[in-house]
Amino acid sequence: MPCGYLEPFVVGESFTEYLRRMDQYFILHDVPETRKVAALLAMCGPKLFKIATKVFFPEDPCQQSFEALTKKLSQNLEPDSNVATERYKFHRCVQAHDQSMTDYIIQLEACSWTCQYEPTFKQEALCDQFVCGVYSNQLRAELLREPTLNFGNACYVALSWESAVRGAPKESEI
Repeated sequence: MPCGYLEPFVVGESFTEYLRRMDQYFILHDVPETRKVAALLAMCGPKLFKIATKVFFPEDPCQQSFEALTKKLSQNLEPDSNVATERYKFHRCVQAHDQSMTDYIIQLEACSWTCQYEPTFKQEALCDQFVCGVYSNQLRAELLREPTLNFGNACYVALSWESAVRGAPKESEI
């Protein structure tokens, strides 16, 4: 009995992530290589099918190899990014006043993926941007007091701080 369902692709979302989910779907359902194009085009939804038709015109996207189809769609849906632009976005990533610490950490790490930082520098950049981007000045001061701060430690301190703040009674409750 088949299990799992793959929603149609939503234009504007990550096509790379959609392909990763589709790969998992193919593994789950033992889809042979010869049927991957048909599966992709049948499940992708009308908008992506229309894009595929336009991208391959006058050829039929159904007649392409899976690799050719996904490569050309990727090039059109996610063109190469400018590293400077991606780093600018990373450095503009700050915590919203109503955003949980966990969500901010996830958002910041996601922003760093396209920056092409060397692994060791990436951890330093994450730590620096995390400290600069946290919403609370009180938390920032606490983080800056840490003598050997790294990204993992900063996240731990921030998550602990957030948990303590959430659990503490408000002034009006005292």
